[in-house]
Amino acid sequence: MAQQQTPMYMKDWATRLDTMLQLNGRELLTHAGKISHKKAVNKSGEEYEKFKQQQKVLEKEASQKEFLMNMEEKEQDPNFTGDMEALLRSEIKYDQQTAFQWIKKDLIEKMK
Repeated sequence: MAQQQTPMYMKDWATRLDTMLQLNGRELLTHAGKISHKKAVNKSGEEYEKFKQQQKVLEKEASQKEFLMNMEEKEQDPNFTGDMEALLRSEIKYDQQTAFQWIKKDLIEKMK
């Protein structure tokens, strides 16, 4: 409409939108609806709470995956693994593989 320099009013846009919806097989809502505002607000609140819970689960899973990926990367990094011996007293026996397995198995399980 702007290219043809034809003025368009809100009524014109509403008519055009109705036409597009009907062409796409959509039913037009010609009344205020059957659900009260209060019910709609309650329903949207319930659905949002479900969404938030689902997001928390997804974020936790992503965090755990990232933690495991980081651990596996550290396991292969000689700069990381080589530092441990220097940090421990000489009488302490330390097995790097056992420690990594414990973290992956037991510690990750407690994070769930």
